Amino acid sequence: MNGRLGIEDVTPSAGGHPSKAVVGESVPIRAVVWREGHDAVGATVVWKHAGAAGAGKMLARRIRMVPEGTGTDRWVAPVIADTEGLWTFRVDAWSDPWSTWLHAIRAKVDAGQHPDELANDLESGARLLERVARRPGERPSRT
Repeated sequence: MNGRLGIEDVTPSAGGHPSKAVVGESVPIRAVVWREGHDAVGATVVWKHAGAAGAGKMLARRIRMVPEGTGTDRWVAPVIADTEGLWTFRVDAWSDPWSTWLHAIRAKVDAGQHPDELANDLESGARLLERVARRPGERPSRT
């Protein structure tokens, strides 16, 4: 079962009951996000207004989650409601090939590998960037 992803312990509430906040208040969304294997993961909170009239016209908003501490599977992102009413959210997780590549190349550089020995790894990184550049209509997340 290589590559299976998991999302657990989502807060606030984890589906138990609605959380409450004031308009403009930052609400931290937390989750444990993990993956079988050694590749890196990424996570995003997707939220939208669900209770007001005309809410169907509102687009979902996304914010990239960041690791909460070093070496943990706990991720966090702040969500801010800008209007009153019911808001819904979900946490999405994915394999992160760029972070996986970056971690591997940094480890090799730190170990003192010569640039000639890194040629294949650098080529792999270039191919990742080319693949992302070809995706129409997508903008990279800022971390």
